[in-house]
Amino acid sequence: MTVSDPKVSNLVCVPANGSSLAPGAKLTCTATHTVTQADIDAGSYLNTACVSATGATVACDGAEVIGAALTVIKTNNAPLVIVTLPDNTKSSIPTAIEGSTVTYTLDYTVGNADLTNGVITDLLPAGLTFVVGSATGSGEFHFVSFNSATRTLTWTAANVTADGTVTYKAKVDAGAAKLKQPLRNVATIDSTQTAPDSDTSDVFVPVPPKVQTAPPTDVETTTGSSHPGNSLPLVLAIFGVILLTVGFVTPIPATARRRNRQR
Repeated sequence: MTVSDPKVSNLVCVPANGSSLAPGAKLTCTATHTVTQADIDAGSYLNTACVSATGATVACDGAEVIGAALTVIKTNNAPLVIVTLPDNTKSSIPTAIEGSTVTYTLDYTVGNADLTNGVITDLLPAGLTFVVGSATGSGEFHFVSFNSATRTLTWTAANVTADGTVTYKAKVDAGAAKLKQPLRNVATIDSTQTAPDSDTSDVFVPVPPKVQTAPPTDVETTTGSSHPGNSLPLVLAIFGVILLTVGFVTPIPATARRRNRQR
């Protein structure tokens, strides 16, 4: 009886491969396969072995091994707005004004294999400032630091066995609207058993509106002050009316009336 498996190496059988077997006896074989980048990209590895014997039909069977996997998806909470990009195309994109704060979320997914030495890095572009103390970890990934020189946030995990999420906040700098738009963040996750996986998250910063100022005017605003030249005639006229009125209505004293009658 002979066992064949073209995708493996170091095939060893007991008894030796190709031996004759008595009724009820069995042949046990072991072999190894080195995981390739193609296996990682495919997400799994399918291995098939066949057994043949004189006078018997060839029989084959396969086993699929799920490869180690670690992926990341990055998003942010800026509201979606339809904007015109520098290339004059329109797109619905997360938009944040200068001075606002944006929360970034990194969701990572683990395959069926436990991983070691996990690392998440996030490169913060110019125009955004990391909010100190805002970074959160997951059950396994812990925030290490923000390197201001390289503008990189880093999380690490000794072991990665389950899916999880890490977050942080960044403030949109004054003048960010003048930079190349949109502002793009790149997050990357890696481990000993997997190839790096990256994802991006964009934020568009619109140009702030110009401050509106009141137009100049030639109309002089009165301040309540009076002009003596204009008000003096009016005052004299009012005073004259008062005198006339007093003359008409003031009663003549009794002594004056008697003198008048004596004359």
